[in-house]
Amino acid sequence: MSNGFFVVSSYGHSNLEWLKSKSTNDYCVYLKDNSYHKDIDEKNIVEIDNVGYNIYSYMKYIVDNYEILPDTVIFCKNNVYPRHVSEEVFKKLINRKVFTSIEDPSRWSLAYPVTMLSSDNGFMELNNSWYASHHPSKYFSEFNDFWKFIFECSEAPRYLRFAPGANYVVPKENIKLRSREFYNNIMTFVSHHQFSGESHMVERALHSIWNSTIPESKRMSSVLSSSELLRIIENKSPPIDRADRFKKRLQIKIYKAIDKWASK
Repeated sequence: MSNGFFVVSSYGHSNLEWLKSKSTNDYCVYLKDNSYHKDIDEKNIVEIDNVGYNIYSYMKYIVDNYEILPDTVIFCKNNVYPRHVSEEVFKKLINRKVFTSIEDPSRWSLAYPVTMLSSDNGFMELNNSWYASHHPSKYFSEFNDFWKFIFECSEAPRYLRFAPGANYVVPKENIKLRSREFYNNIMTFVSHHQFSGESHMVERALHSIWNSTIPESKRMSSVLSSSELLRIIENKSPPIDRADRFKKRLQIKIYKAIDKWASK
């Protein structure tokens, strides 16, 4: 078992017996429902609101422990295996000491140009905010607006590199690429709903948040006030309409046709 500190976001029943081999000082379970985990010492459980998927759990841990972070943190969901990776892959990757996406290419059904394998054997997805119309958002209607707000940059990437499910091994130095205030603001963005659309945006941005040279924006370096948050809501782009969604689906079909033709 890894010597890193485990931050586990838990919702629903799953077997956490694998944590029993850890010292009670080496893990924390953020419990988002009233499920009972007989394998876990009660002092290692933090009960939180069921908002923001597992992203909220991660951000809360960072904000609350920013000055005393352990050398390496393994951020994962309670069902990381078998849902996202096999037990074998999970137990292998968590022993790494460098920034690592916990992912398993054998689990994916890639469909270029929407999804593809990156050069580091990871997952990449076309940046088209497909999830925005399926989940409630409060601050940002699409990924590009979110990206340009949190980072000091004017362009958003065409493809996004991330670990589906948002499970990572993250050294302290990578976490501290961003300020405590940055994470506090992210926590606010995702906390308005259990299935917040912004959580999906953060899931797709985590790899860059923790492992890129892109600087955080100046506005993210201080905790956003109520008036600043209200201004974001008021300036929020309108939701993607049916015509735009049809255009994006048509674009994907054209890409697929070109790829099929080029592969002959």
